[in-house]
Amino acid sequence: MESEKVKLVLINKKVMTFNVDDYIKLRKHYRIVGNLIGIVPAFPKNIHLSHLPAIYSEYEVRLMIEENIAIIEEKCDLSKKPTEQMRKDYEKHTEKIANDMFKPILDKKLKNVKLNMENIIKGKRKKLMKAGVPEEEINITEEDILKEEEKKLRQTINPNISLSEIPLEYPFHTTDVRIISEYHVTNEAKYKIFKDLWHKNMFITSAENFGGDFLTYTGDPNLFHASQIVHIVDPQKKFNHHFLSSCSRLALSVKKKCVFAYIDEENNEVVYQTIEWKNLKLRELYSSINDQTYQNQFESDDDDTEKEVEIGESSASAM
Repeated sequence: MESEKVKLVLINKKVMTFNVDDYIKLRKHYRIVGNLIGIVPAFPKNIHLSHLPAIYSEYEVRLMIEENIAIIEEKCDLSKKPTEQMRKDYEKHTEKIANDMFKPILDKKLKNVKLNMENIIKGKRKKLMKAGVPEEEINITEEDILKEEEKKLRQTINPNISLSEIPLEYPFHTTDVRIISEYHVTNEAKYKIFKDLWHKNMFITSAENFGGDFLTYTGDPNLFHASQIVHIVDPQKKFNHHFLSSCSRLALSVKKKCVFAYIDEENNEVVYQTIEWKNLKLRELYSSINDQTYQNQFESDDDDTEKEVEIGESSASAM
């Protein structure tokens, strides 16, 4: 149903979500991970923690449109110069939010003052008497003390600055909205393989850090390690044995499978082939990559002569 679709927003040609419920829904129910690019408000200097908004890759966006998972909206109002009424509405909204955030701080402070009210009054009376004020002229009430403490707190904390809210979603209603029904990707073959992996119930993220195209997970990446590094190749081209060796050895060193994926043009189907080490002892030794002796031994065994390797050799097995 249209109402059940997740609503995403297009900003500067990037598709994002600022809503935590939508982010969790996409991740939990549709295995669409995205990439958090915001900071955690409580730890703004911690670069290892991420927060909303989440941005989605071109392949994830295309998939969500084709699978009727999400609606992509472009709020055209936001690209126009704000009107005077919009400015006033924003200032009013900001002031209300700041006051709402200031109230619990004030209530907590005044509660502590009330608990120590007797000692505070005694202290103030003593201070005034030392200053030469006659005792009969000293008139200190609880109401005066509470007003004084509130004034001090407001001078210390400016609600419009210290308590400014960073809204996750645009807080006002917009009328000029364009629905994105088509989304083009830079590599159609790569998208087709991404979509096929998604239909195989995989979680998929980028494998740029591993020199590949995709990382696949059997469960949420927050709970599972990637099981495969997927390299997308052209079946009409040949690649030398150095590429084959580097891909397979890298995958082995991080305990993942090396998968080559390509489109079979005759059947228009996605084909996967996995490279695995046949000798288990060698595999175990190379997994212990901390032993530099074995690593050097493997490197010396390689022939530096360029060799051409075709996709579909006997050393490759089906995914």
